[in-house]
Amino acid sequence: MSDTSPRSSSRPSSLRHLLAVWLLVGASFFGLGAGLARATLGYDGWAVGTLALSGWDVGLLLATAVVCGAWVAGIRPSIRAGVGYLIVELVVHLIVALALSWARLGAWATVAARAVSIPVAAVVCFTPLGGAAAAWVRERARRLLGVPPTE
Repeated sequence: MSDTSPRSSSRPSSLRHLLAVWLLVGASFFGLGAGLARATLGYDGWAVGTLALSGWDVGLLLATAVVCGAWVAGIRPSIRAGVGYLIVELVVHLIVALALSWARLGAWATVAARAVSIPVAAVVCFTPLGGAAAAWVRERARRLLGVPPTE
């Protein structure tokens, strides 16, 4: 993933790009927000005065706040990096969720799995360290499959 660095805010951006990043990156924050609503209250929502927020509402608010906040701050990952983030986050979440399944933590296991998988996926997909790791995995896979390296 050579284009994993965030896009410069001087390059043109579009609503289509923002929506794609929101769907790809915001999905994990949606899961975290919905999981927090279930874990803290034991049901799928909050009531603040006459305003009722469901777990879905909390998840959508968290996802929108995080993605739009990063977008306004100038952090605009490429679509390729967003797809990579989604895949890595889902795999790490699955591994952590399976590891925590024996603990009988209930709804908090989901929150813990998301709380671990989100930063791990962000480091892997949006930092130079992740780019180096992806290059190493790609090179090892090519060597294992006997494919000549491309220079």
